[in-house]
Amino acid sequence: MRYDYLTDKIWNAPFLEAPFRHLEIRNFLETQNFERIINSPQISLPQVGTTEELIDELHRSGYDTIQFPGCVASESEYLDWFHGRSKKKWHATTESFGIVFRLNNSANEDLVDLNSYFHSNSFVDMLIEKFQISDPVTLDTGLQKYLHGYEISPHPDIRRKALAWMLNVNPGKVTQKINYHTLYLKLKDQWAVISEFWRGNKDIDRDWLPWDWCEPEKQQTENNSMVFFRPCLNSLHAVKADYDHLVSQHTQYYSHRWLEKVNRPLARFHNFEIAAQMMGSKNHDPVSKLKSSEPLRRFKSSRIGSVVKSVRDTFLPKSKAKKTRDVES
Repeated sequence: MRYDYLTDKIWNAPFLEAPFRHLEIRNFLETQNFERIINSPQISLPQVGTTEELIDELHRSGYDTIQFPGCVASESEYLDWFHGRSKKKWHATTESFGIVFRLNNSANEDLVDLNSYFHSNSFVDMLIEKFQISDPVTLDTGLQKYLHGYEISPHPDIRRKALAWMLNVNPGKVTQKINYHTLYLKLKDQWAVISEFWRGNKDIDRDWLPWDWCEPEKQQTENNSMVFFRPCLNSLHAVKADYDHLVSQHTQYYSHRWLEKVNRPLARFHNFEIAAQMMGSKNHDPVSKLKSSEPLRRFKSSRIGSVVKSVRDTFLPKSKAKKTRDVES
């Protein structure tokens, strides 16, 4: 298989620790392979004049809409938003939503071969070993195009997700300057209580957070760059795509590994805000002067401990009947 060289490349790549543990491999595909991929007719689509024409072109090229975080699957609903006929948001922490198209019918040999490699046992088994995933997982992988409006606010992924990776294969020129790239972030100090809550309450799932509760640390702007990470309490990442998708589209190979489905109540972001206000915190500062690195057990009689207890005690009884939506990554 022509892409087998990637297995050793990933295995030998060192882990980076900031802002959380991950791999980032630049120049992931050999130059010749990468150029053939991004210049293939199903990635480098002809420029069109309207979004309606673009959607038609995507369907002709083998793409279909999918359910995806930060996006609607309904083309009519997306077009209503795009043309200003709807003010709907996907989540309380976002200002917009997008639509994602996945390639389901590839007619290009290069794309077929790369997709086959991403589904191969050698690739999957190597990642499971490198990231030390012990539980059985199911695989979801595909080539996707994200249109203007796609937005996911900072979030670490729900607990069921075992691994995520993204490969930029954006067609066009100077794509690193276009506003559609993935951000990797960390919580601001005054909201470090949230990660401590997630750490000490593994039976509760993790929500998306407001943009201004976090600060960006890095951005995956380079074409032909690949990022892998195992979701954890601080694996915050986000996207807000604001660009002209008629010229070219944000295009990625995207994959996640799912653990067995477990229904957990979801601690919504506003529960932390409400708890902080209940405790009389100024400027939404639930951490006060305590260090976020202190073990959770030391917070029991402190302000941060009171906030954590308030979130759990007031939220959990009302949420036992709720089902976690797997679409919220």
